[in-house]
Amino acid sequence: MSIRLSSGGHAFSQSDLERAQEAKEGVEVEVVTERVTLVPEKFLNEAPLEDHLLALRIPLSPADRVVCSQPREGVVAVMAVEDSPLRVLETKCSGPITYTSPLVQSLSDGDGITIHLVDDVAYITLHEGVLRFAEAQRIDSDADLLYFIESVHRTYDVYNMYARAKGDTQRIERVTKGRFKNMKTL
Repeated sequence: MSIRLSSGGHAFSQSDLERAQEAKEGVEVEVVTERVTLVPEKFLNEAPLEDHLLALRIPLSPADRVVCSQPREGVVAVMAVEDSPLRVLETKCSGPITYTSPLVQSLSDGDGITIHLVDDVAYITLHEGVLRFAEAQRIDSDADLLYFIESVHRTYDVYNMYARAKGDTQRIERVTKGRFKNMKTL
């Protein structure tokens, strides 16, 4: 069973907690936050999880817990999450709890750029034979989304690449207005 904890989320919905309580096989929590990074699996245990985020100047508070996803294509998503909703979930869920991020979920999309917009967070991954770029940014407006995409384009010339839009695809298409020569919505 899968449930989502949105950026700035301070609680799971009652229906999510009820479903988690009934899920004997466990729960996968999709964490929607810009406070995430990808770490090569082989380097994950070289430092505490918090250090991977702090090295990128991703802020942590005393109320946070740092969790990681299962490995995917040799990398792991390390994420900061408010601890209190996780404690509530742990009391309700009898099975295992795993975590994932839209950032790590886009890794298997193939060569090109993937823009995944969930709530107020945009995730961009770029593959050119290997993973070249992966980042999450808080998006408060369409201008923020366009600025983020333009910044990636200035470095990687992504408008000439195969592009995929996920999540809020209508907003992505509206904001990019045909900038990509070949964009597919997933």
